[in-house]
Amino acid sequence: MTSNIAAEYIQRESTNIGEFNREVVYENIRKNVLETLRQSLRPEFLNRIDETIVFSSLVPDEIKQIVELQLGHLRGLLEEKDVTLGVTDVAITHIAEASFDQTYGARPIKRYINRELSQRVAKMMLAGELQPGECLTVDAADGTLTLSSERSQEGEEVTA
Repeated sequence: MTSNIAAEYIQRESTNIGEFNREVVYENIRKNVLETLRQSLRPEFLNRIDETIVFSSLVPDEIKQIVELQLGHLRGLLEEKDVTLGVTDVAITHIAEASFDQTYGARPIKRYINRELSQRVAKMMLAGELQPGECLTVDAADGTLTLSSERSQEGEEVTA
């Protein structure tokens, strides 16, 4: 079970998180959220909850890691079609910034990748613009994802 109790407080206080004070700010957030929880819910309900976890806000590097995990699904589907997927760091940063929402967390990342990347890749395959044995490179320029494909050379190592 999840709750958005004190979500606004968490968002507001999370802006104070820096490289060196993350643990301290998180601990203050956790204490205040648990107190708000006790004030908001009846004791007999709280007594039925085994454990309460307060999640800390994600930092940019963690968001990029989530983007990379979500891209793994597309990478696997393309490998089944003998297509290699390469994604630049610029593209990963673009996807992270364009899809992450402080209110909704990382959930929109998957939808963004589906809408802005997977659907475009499928159209390329259907149009014959992306063939087995090719490498698809995803980059970003001027606020949009760019896709380019080229024939992989035999024995060429493609980084992901």
